[in-house]
Amino acid sequence: MEQYISGEQHTKMSTKPTKKNNSKTIIWVIVAIVALGISFYGGTQYGKNHTNLASSRFASSGFGGPGRGHFQDRVIGTVEAITSNSITVTSRFNNSNTTLAITSSTQITDNGQSVSASDIKTGDTVFIIENTSNTSEASTILLNPSFGGGPISSGSNTSSGSQTSGSNVN
Repeated sequence: MEQYISGEQHTKMSTKPTKKNNSKTIIWVIVAIVALGISFYGGTQYGKNHTNLASSRFASSGFGGPGRGHFQDRVIGTVEAITSNSITVTSRFNNSNTTLAITSSTQITDNGQSVSASDIKTGDTVFIIENTSNTSEASTILLNPSFGGGPISSGSNTSSGSQTSGSNVN
């Protein structure tokens, strides 16, 4: 037989917590807090180990130069000034100027061919690798570099040659 209760009685019954429900809720809250704490600790430890690894990877590949507007030991940009013993380049990334010394050990190439500093002209695009023992010196200068996708240019087309397409039949 069904028992009818008033709305007031129903409200009292539904809001009155029982000891069994209360203890289950407390246990689940404690489990959740412990799981979150363990996850947070594990994440911080993982981050510590992988931050150093990532930093060393980027440092060894030249990324992350400190505020100079170029790779850590590389400069890509437009030649602003050139002499037989120095080169000033405006970075393609933030328009900052970098001046590096050209020494007798600096290797300068244009399309794989060895050239001299006198072959570099103002406005040319260069890729420079700094000397690892003295970052104010250029170790290697690539004049008008190309990285598989065509030359890196500063917006103007310096090539005057024409390309043809099609196939040759012998």
